[in-house]
Amino acid sequence: MYLTIVIILDGVVISNIRIDGPNCPIFIRLGNRNRPYFEGQKINNAGVLQNVTISNVIATGANKTGCSITGIPGYRVQNLSLSHINIEFAGGGTMKESEPEVPEKERSYPEADMFDILPSFGLFIRHAQNVTLSDIVLSTKGEERRPAIVFSDVISTDLDKLQVSGPLITQSIISLDNSDRIRIRNSRIQGRSQCLVNPKGDSNTNISLLNNELNQIKSLYPPGIKTKKGFTELGNLP
Repeated sequence: MYLTIVIILDGVVISNIRIDGPNCPIFIRLGNRNRPYFEGQKINNAGVLQNVTISNVIATGANKTGCSITGIPGYRVQNLSLSHINIEFAGGGTMKESEPEVPEKERSYPEADMFDILPSFGLFIRHAQNVTLSDIVLSTKGEERRPAIVFSDVISTDLDKLQVSGPLITQSIISLDNSDRIRIRNSRIQGRSQCLVNPKGDSNTNISLLNNELNQIKSLYPPGIKTKKGFTELGNLP
């Protein structure tokens, strides 16, 4: 005999927030902190985090850690909406800091700096589904070499009207890994970068790049790649 314990966070709305000097302006975490209360008790569910809306947020003076939205393998953050978000980061991220694999830390206490310096200066999104990002402005004060956004194991996400600016010298603006049904559209990028999107291997499918204004970005994909299998491109301006 055992009890099933499910912790649920559902239907949270946060809006009209002004922040100055935060370590991490946005941190959303579904982990697995379940512990048995008595000997022999089995807990077989990590819980639910869904239907969260965050809008009209202005944050200045954020440090270089980056923001994160993460679930764990088998348990995704679901139905998340971020709109009209404007965040100014310190910058200072290096190329080396954009490369490490981020540990899962499923049972660790949820803290904004639990993953240390993230491989993206803006948003690191992993194990998530049905995410809507609209009117997102990410800027840096100092030179930055990490991508603005990393998607890892993300399904059904719409990124609309992304603006990125600052002294950027990045390999890519967005990094994609093992993600499906991602639409990136109407973005405006200010800053030097080799490409808009860096797809990791061939694990990404059904990716749409629509009406993005590249400015100083050299191409949609890393050097040597003109088109990418599983990607749809339309109306992107050099």
